[in-house]
Amino acid sequence: MKKIFNFALYDFANSAFTTIIITFIFATYFAKQIAPNPVLGQSYWGWTIGITGFLIAIIGPIVGSFADKKNRIVFFIRCFSLLCILFTALLWFSKPSQSYLLYTLVIVGVANLFYELSLIFYNSLLKDISKDKNLGKSSGFGFALGYIGGIVILLISIKLFIDTDSLPFGLIKEESQNIRAIALLVSFWFLIFSIPFLFFGIKERKKEIKKNVSSNF
Repeated sequence: MKKIFNFALYDFANSAFTTIIITFIFATYFAKQIAPNPVLGQSYWGWTIGITGFLIAIIGPIVGSFADKKNRIVFFIRCFSLLCILFTALLWFSKPSQSYLLYTLVIVGVANLFYELSLIFYNSLLKDISKDKNLGKSSGFGFALGYIGGIVILLISIKLFIDTDSLPFGLIKEESQNIRAIALLVSFWFLIFSIPFLFFGIKERKKEIKKNVSSNF
């Protein structure tokens, strides 16, 4: 049960990235305050995410096959998760100016690429931590906890950094420090809640396990 909880806790952790960065707060911030206008902003954002998806379709099977052969699945999910966390934190430097448009798109694109790559390995590990008859329940538990995590981090972000006249940590609303700081919150959230799974809940597979990452494609 502990393995399953740690597995689901990773979903709780990484949902902060998709909820805050990709879908809601940071996507809106980019469209309204960095891009020339909201319409172009949404278009640029959509294209960036689309390009990421295209790259995943190319890179994913290659990386997955390599990880299978080298038996380095845990190594890769750790690396990709930490890289996503790092690039998410770099969004702190995305100031509300068109001069930061390309920077923001590149950072978001790279962060999303690493996020999606980490998911490939995360999903492939489900069978390692759950019995076949419980796969559906374990997957559903992870999905539910991820959904809860997304809602909780969204409410915290709004309460502490947006819908308030007293910002924490000496932040000010000039240059949208309150919004940019949310990227740091997401990074911290992702890191802290993923530690139990990434560093204590999984280990490299034994050679005889036939289920592999590349079979997910």
